[in-house]
Amino acid sequence: MSQQLSAAKLTNPPAPVPDVFSDAVAGSVPPPGTPDGSFLRDDGTWDLPAIQAGVPTMSYAGLTTTSSSSGSVWSDITGSGVSVEAGRAYHIRYRLRTYSAANTTGLALRRALDTATGTVLGFHALGMSNATATISRASREGTVDEFVATGNATSSTSASGSYWVDVLFSCTGAGTFKLQMRSEVDTSSVTVDGDGSYVVVASWEEP
Repeated sequence: MSQQLSAAKLTNPPAPVPDVFSDAVAGSVPPPGTPDGSFLRDDGTWDLPAIQAGVPTMSYAGLTTTSSSSGSVWSDITGSGVSVEAGRAYHIRYRLRTYSAANTTGLALRRALDTATGTVLGFHALGMSNATATISRASREGTVDEFVATGNATSSTSASGSYWVDVLFSCTGAGTFKLQMRSEVDTSSVTVDGDGSYVVVASWEEP
C-alpha cells in the first residue's frame, strides 16, 4: 500500500533539528536522561556537581545499645564506630552517659582503629560529675591513646555522669574509628548507657 502525503506536509515540511550547541554555534540542548540533579556544561554535556574540597558533611547517631565492663580488658563501646574514608578529615564528638557500680570506680576510655589508618591530630576527653561524686583527673588532652578517670559521677542509673570525647582524625586508609572502654577497678562494673549517648561527625575532603 502506497503512503499518501498530504499537501500540508509537501508544502510545509518539518524543520530539521539543529545540532547540539557548541561554544561557537547555537543549537539544541541534548536530553538529560535520568533526572539526577545534573547540570548542563558549556560543552553540551550533562554532569553532576563536584564535591568541593573542604565543604563538610554532617551526620549523627545515638549509640542506642548499652555497653558494660567489669574488668581490665578493653572492649568496644557498641555503636561508637564511625566509618572513615581515605583522603578525608573527621571531627568526631561523643557524649557518653555513664554510671558505675560504685562512686569510686572510674571509667577508662581509649581510641581504636579497625582497619583504618591515619593520624590522630587530637584526642580530648572530659568527665563531668554531679553533686553526688567527684571525678578526679577528669581531663586528658593531646594525641594520647587512653583516658582514665579515677571516679565516676554516680552509681545511680537515674543520675548518671557524662563524658565528652572530642577527636580530630586525618584518614589515609578506609576503615572504622571507634572507642573502647574498661573499668578502672578490676571486677567493679562500669557502664555506658545507650540511652542518652550519641556521636556527631563532621567530615570533609582534604585538599
